[in-house]
Amino acid sequence: KPEPSNEYQPTDSKMFKYRVLEDGSGLWAEYIGDAAVVYFPKAYEGLTVYEVSIGNTKKWSDRKDPLQIKMPNTVKVIHHMNTNVKAIDSIEIPSSVGSIDSEAFAGLEIKDIALPTTTKLGGSLFENCKFTKINWVFPVIPSGTFSGNRKLKTLTCTENLKMIEGYAFKNCVELT
Repeated sequence: KPEPSNEYQPTDSKMFKYRVLEDGSGLWAEYIGDAAVVYFPKAYEGLTVYEVSIGNTKKWSDRKDPLQIKMPNTVKVIHHMNTNVKAIDSIEIPSSVGSIDSEAFAGLEIKDIALPTTTKLGGSLFENCKFTKINWVFPVIPSGTFSGNRKLKTLTCTENLKMIEGYAFKNCVELT
């Protein structure tokens, strides 16, 4: 067998829907396939991929194996991840990501995620998620961030936490 490549190998480009951004500068890539490991492409047909999401596809609800998501360092914005994707083993988010939309990860079971500290976070980011602990390094916990996470037991914050917005921990019944 050939040795595996250490280079970033994107998933088949036919497994994505692409939209040109309003300013024409690049693309939004929405994954619509059903692979267990998704590598978002860096570019498609000469345009750089700056925004990503996981699309609505019925195939996700029947999955048994957890999904792994990897993004190139061209990505600047993360939009919603389809709630039919129940289990996500890991999401690798590059430091190039400057913004994650509200509710981007809402309703997902995520085992491992690390958010770049330079990222602007939307509200209700992890609403109704099912993880038990998280390390929080941001100065603000946006409104509704962990709302409805009935399994969250431990939240570790750094000393730079300045504000917790409304309903950030609504119905987090296990949090002590």
